[in-house]
Amino acid sequence: MFSNNKKLVISINRTKIRSGLVELGDTPEIDSLAEGSWTDDNLVELFKKIKSHYGDLPVRIVLGDDISYVLELLIPNDVENERSFIGLKITEKIPDILEDNDWDYKLIEADEKGRKIKVFAPVKSYLKKISFSASEAGLEIEAVEPVFLSKERNPEPMIGIALKTDIKGKDENVLNVVPKEITKEENKETTGDQIEEEEREVQVPLTENEKVMDILSGNKEEKIEEEKKKIHPKFIIIGIIILFLLLLAGGIIIYLKSMGVKPFNQNSKEPVATVSPAVQATPTLMEIRKEDLKINIQNGGGKAGAAGVAKTYLEGLGYRVGATGNADSFTYEKSEISIKESKKTFLDDLVKSFSQKYSLSEKYPSIDEGNEFDVIIKIGKY
Repeated sequence: MFSNNKKLVISINRTKIRSGLVELGDTPEIDSLAEGSWTDDNLVELFKKIKSHYGDLPVRIVLGDDISYVLELLIPNDVENERSFIGLKITEKIPDILEDNDWDYKLIEADEKGRKIKVFAPVKSYLKKISFSASEAGLEIEAVEPVFLSKERNPEPMIGIALKTDIKGKDENVLNVVPKEITKEENKETTGDQIEEEEREVQVPLTENEKVMDILSGNKEEKIEEEKKKIHPKFIIIGIIILFLLLLAGGIIIYLKSMGVKPFNQNSKEPVATVSPAVQATPTLMEIRKEDLKINIQNGGGKAGAAGVAKTYLEGLGYRVGATGNADSFTYEKSEISIKESKKTFLDDLVKSFSQKYSLSEKYPSIDEGNEFDVIIKIGKY
């Protein structure tokens, strides 16, 4: 479909995704560019559509600054095993628990003071989502690198990674992360949601202010018009039932009037029996099980592995933790529990359980009912 002098490139951050073919040459440029939004639910389908449109090409992925860790370190000249030394150093700086293939580094310069390097590690939860989705879609990931490194080759990061030639080589000369294959079980631990195996038609929401090719959703306008014309059988059945009830009620009223009976006790002085509405029982902890709650634990204190420790603790109490990650900052002094109003039944139990191990904030913010998680717990420093 496309010539060999083109590279398939994907640029992705926390919410947006761009894809295109970079044609190499004296003046490289991006061809067949598409842009949209992604979620845990539609990323597999988007990758499948990218492969279907561009063909069976290996893909290079540029990660946004919001899902990348980039560190600059100085290694003393007397250090022999650089990678082991760096591995110990990044555990002090990066809150994620990283495996050896989750990060890489590149030598920048060396002098009598030591060797100056740059370390790159994707935010692990996002790397898992991307790796799993690419594997499910049959996309081969050739290279992953951060925006800053791609921009060293070209101001446009997608062109920059296409120009990358140091895919393989000595560790200190090549900065390239190739993620391992992620199983469905590992991916569910990250997202907290089970990805359906059957294929679903997912429309890609495009930005309103930019005119890009809608290659990821096909003939979008035609599909929307078709959906508008469809009337779901369920609504037809409901309409028939309502019409039947109205006709039945009208017939009863006419019959009662013909018999000289005033329907519905109109102007009657006789006592009318009233029916009190049934009181609905409030769901209890026994009716809504702990494991039905969807919980997201976030590291808000900056201590490495804090979210994972809290996850193990909560699951030991019978709860199910759908995802872990980092909070919006590492400045939380005390741990904080946010919960949906509809799930407040569990708040007392969560507070009681967590206060035995953590110092808790006395405020319990509410979560929007549309959020994918029922409870968000930010682990503080103490």
